[in-house]
Amino acid sequence: GYGFAHHYLNSLVVTLFITIASILAASFVAFVLTKRPFPGSRTLFNLMLVSMMVPWEVTIIPNFLTVANLGWINSYSALMVPGLAKAFVVFYFRQIILSVSNELIDAATMDGAGTVRTWWSVVLPLLRPGLAAIAIPVAITEWNSFLWPLLVINDAQHMTLPLQLGKMAGNISYNPQSAAVLMAGSLIASLPAIVAFLFFQRQFVNGLTAGATKG
Repeated sequence: GYGFAHHYLNSLVVTLFITIASILAASFVAFVLTKRPFPGSRTLFNLMLVSMMVPWEVTIIPNFLTVANLGWINSYSALMVPGLAKAFVVFYFRQIILSVSNELIDAATMDGAGTVRTWWSVVLPLLRPGLAAIAIPVAITEWNSFLWPLLVINDAQHMTLPLQLGKMAGNISYNPQSAAVLMAGSLIASLPAIVAFLFFQRQFVNGLTAGATKG
């Protein structure tokens, strides 16, 4: 069978993948929309703003049908891929990138750097405080995600930690002694979020003010 450590590792892998991949993708999209505009880019950004007003719960059924049609039920793809698109993170990075000097971008272009190279070598280092600030809430949200995994995962192999804790909570009425195990599991589950915040708290505070002033 699959034990607590396996589900813990599942959650860790899914959370790290979504956090890193979604933030990198969002920062690149924000860079292109801000410093490399193209016909329709403004419309695309406005559509992203509109999508932020739509509650995530509204998209559950079409997302589930898409995942089911792709044959991803009970797979890591179902846990990871839908979480990569984050309009708010794109908006967040756009506000910071607006303060990046156009002269700096133009200098990189004149040196022969393409769009991807400019983003990676010039823009990303400048976004470092912002990366840490947005990574914490994104990671915590994914770490605690329960509803979506509950819909797409029903086998023990791909089960994440919140699902396992939910399963343990359901056993309390039948076995009251399992409450102690549930509390211990909940404590262990909360440790990564606490450690991440303590480790990145300075970057988190700096990131909250990133882009607040435009000069």
